[in-house]
Amino acid sequence: MRRDQLDVSDIELSKQCFRLSQGAFESGSPWQEEQFLSTIKNPSNTNCFLFNQDKLVGYILLSTVLDEADLLLIGVAKEEQRKNIGQKLLQEACLELDQKEVKKIFIEVRQSNSKAISFYQKNGFVEIAKRRNYYQTPKEDALIWMLEL
Repeated sequence: MRRDQLDVSDIELSKQCFRLSQGAFESGSPWQEEQFLSTIKNPSNTNCFLFNQDKLVGYILLSTVLDEADLLLIGVAKEEQRKNIGQKLLQEACLELDQKEVKKIFIEVRQSNSKAISFYQKNGFVEIAKRRNYYQTPKEDALIWMLEL
């Protein structure tokens, strides 16, 4: 669902994204509410949200610059995982990015995050590089993945 189709304030949406992330990620939300709010309010970003009635069940947030996008964060409610919601969100985002003439999407993933790596491989991303010690808590390499649209 595109941002302009939502009947919810930016502040409420950022709170919902944060709450969803608290349960969706093993170590809790990687972002604070303020980071969600800043990303949601940025008009150059491409953000897609999926609701089941009035409850947020997933989001994908991307930063776009010229013909490239960085996938900043994707989250699916824990009870909704393994139901292709992440894939639906990625497909919706790709359609919107195509309209903006974006050619490539990049994502950084912890080397140990096999669940995310499997998701990106399944959706056509290819590993293109490694950033040593990119993550600090705990210290770990990041793998850079790219999808050509």
